[in-house]
Amino acid sequence: QLEAMLNSLINFVKLETAEQKNNLTLQPILPLLQEFAESCKSSGTIFNRNVKTEIQVSPDTQIMLNKELVLRALDNLYSNAQRYTKDKGVIIIKANETESEIKISVEDTGIGINEKDIQFIFDILYRASNSRNEPGYGIGLSVVKAIMDDLHKECGVINHENGVEFYFDLDK
Repeated sequence: QLEAMLNSLINFVKLETAEQKNNLTLQPILPLLQEFAESCKSSGTIFNRNVKTEIQVSPDTQIMLNKELVLRALDNLYSNAQRYTKDKGVIIIKANETESEIKISVEDTGIGINEKDIQFIFDILYRASNSRNEPGYGIGLSVVKAIMDDLHKECGVINHENGVEFYFDLDK
């Protein structure tokens, strides 16, 4: 019953995403990223996390986007970073511009993800083996994946020596 309810939630997100995908507007990406990063820094202070930014995007760069969808994806990635990073740990919000896209990521010094879990990490209800003691339902990353799939964009995860980095790309 719970699985059916969650599948309905994902289908709703997909429908909403498809609907909102038609509401893309050309807008500057830098103010959105800066505003999000500032909000994360405030939240980080409250939860005793050191939030840093590495945003390298031209102020003139405008992209077709739906602000609500991008913020939902970013918020899900940041929420996970905050949940799985210990007190005084570091979370870095990054954005890098290339000729054709903006790569946006959230990196943390949290618990990381076991290699055996990486291929399933975006599946609905999947919880990595080392995260099952933390609160959560395994929905947030599947929502990010659903949003990116509907936008025909990539999202992924990279393990680092001292944590993990989740990313997604947006066309310029």
